[in-house]
This record gives sequence, structure tokens and C-alpha cells, in this order.
Amino acid sequence: MNDLLSVEVTESGPCLVARVHGTMDYVSQPELLGRLTQVIDRAERAVVLNLAGVSFCDSAGLNVLLGPP
Repeated sequence: MNDLLSVEVTESGPCLVARVHGTMDYVSQPELLGRLTQVIDRAERAVVLNLAGVSFCDSAGLNVLLGPP
């Protein structure tokens, strides 16, 4: 896949919203894991993941969301 991965974080009421765009695959897995871990570690409130901008997701991308911390 050639879509670049990006994660935008905004505030929405009592939550932080992390909007993921691009591909979630074995190539982007380290970047995605690092970025989401950084957001979650620094969050003082709930984090909502918006995956509407994801154009492709393979098992490596799912592992970031479902795997062990």
C-alpha cells in the first residue's frame, strides 16, 4: 500500500480523538503503535479512535489495536 499513515489528535469534550488516516499494515505498524502508545500514555482522559480514514488494514494493523499492551 502507498497511503502514508497519519494520526491527528484533537480534543472533543471530555475525550481525546485520535483520527487515523492511511494504511494500517506491517509497514506502518511500528509508527502506529508508537504514536498510539504516546497518545494513550499522555492522556488524562478517554481516548477515542476514529478509523474512518483508514484505507487498508491487515492483521499487523489489527494487532496494534487488539494485541497486548
